[in-house]
Amino acid sequence: MPAIHFTATTALFSGVISISALLAAVVPHWFYLEPTSVRYGPGVSCIGNTCQTNPYFTTRTVGSCTLNGSEWKDRDSASVAFAVIAIVLLAALATVVWLAWFRCHELIGSLKLAVLMAIAFGAGVCFLVSISIFASTFSQWINCGRPFCELFPSPLECGYGASFVCIIVSLILCAFIFFAILALACFETRVAEHRGGITFWLGITIVIAIALGVVGAASSRWMVVSSSPLSMGLFSQCQSGKCQDNQYPAQVAVTGTCVQPGNAKADRDRAVGALLILSFIGSGVLCVAYALKFFGVIRIFFDTKLRVIALCLYGFLLFLLCLALIIFGATYNSWLTCGQDFCSVFGGAGAINCNYGFSFAAALVALLMTIVVIVLLLLELFRCCNLCGRLEYYSSDPMPGDAMAAASSPTAYSSSSTYHSSTRTTTIATTGRMPPGDWVWDKEMGYYWSESRQLYYDEPTHQIFNPASGQWTPA
Repeated sequence: MPAIHFTATTALFSGVISISALLAAVVPHWFYLEPTSVRYGPGVSCIGNTCQTNPYFTTRTVGSCTLNGSEWKDRDSASVAFAVIAIVLLAALATVVWLAWFRCHELIGSLKLAVLMAIAFGAGVCFLVSISIFASTFSQWINCGRPFCELFPSPLECGYGASFVCIIVSLILCAFIFFAILALACFETRVAEHRGGITFWLGITIVIAIALGVVGAASSRWMVVSSSPLSMGLFSQCQSGKCQDNQYPAQVAVTGTCVQPGNAKADRDRAVGALLILSFIGSGVLCVAYALKFFGVIRIFFDTKLRVIALCLYGFLLFLLCLALIIFGATYNSWLTCGQDFCSVFGGAGAINCNYGFSFAAALVALLMTIVVIVLLLLELFRCCNLCGRLEYYSSDPMPGDAMAAASSPTAYSSSSTYHSSTRTTTIATTGRMPPGDWVWDKEMGYYWSESRQLYYDEPTHQIFNPASGQWTPA
């Protein structure tokens, strides 16, 4: 069965939630407005919120240099084609890795791992060629050996945009995937017991690389020209690289007929920020707790009650994040604009571009990751994964019917399938295998508990579990 270490996974996901909530609260980029916005991507250009196919010229003369528009079109087509090929290669790689995680096959064998490395290397090369062709087009070719941005003097701002950065990050992830598979091949024997977890995180990394590649290839922010872009946050706003605290006049008039009190808007912004900061603190504490437990610094024994408490805490975090997003959406897309969409008011005409920004995306990531952790908690609590036989969570705390007890003991369960707790006392009395101690049956845990020794005893395997060390040992 595929395996994930539950404690480590929860700690990592909780850290993502905490960082995302903090960034959403403090980075002033929930909305961004570009009064004059022209964006270029391979094969597409946008002015304001209106996009069209690139207007490829027939010929263009700059001084003694003559350019052919068909070559520009070929360059754009090549950039898109190589990005798509890279995404297809990563999709194939992801399929192989996830099938391995579900134990349809094993990531074992030098030939198989070499093929996977070749696929990862090929995807990285395709991403590199894609961005190289586009960068060379705008850094030299389109302006006859001079950078494209020299055509747009100050106060216009010109540079590579978020889509271009997404492709670069996908390229970096391809390199990481390549070296991860190489390490798996070189240390195949040493990492055998952790193969399930390595495969899981390798699959996650490939999925992230694919998602960023798709976003980059499908959007138009490869090269951006804008004037005085404004980014709006909960506590501050920035324009042309200069930031200041939000100012709230007595009356806020977004449209001529829609006027709202400024102090009410301030309260709404601060409420969203406070909810996100509470989410950051709460998820950060849980991240540290799970991390310390994973590394053995603290010895928290997670019985059913603590598992339910953890589930409730993450449920509360989900409530805080949902409430923050609801308040934000209601404020900017209804209350502040009297029922109109915020960007339809500011980005509806001319070259003005309006859209949600990085901070909004970070809040959505925090919300999504919280839902994922809650699902993992429910699976771990009810052991649904073991019932369906597809997943196994490695946790250092035993649970009734936990397959980990059998997996971590050298002796398989010798009891019959009809064996149950009511027969345990009789069996021990007749076999005489009960170790010394004041053993009392713990119905909730499904094991015997010794208060004096602070140990659990599992009769069928004749194993003792130490909550302090998280280890099973023969009785």
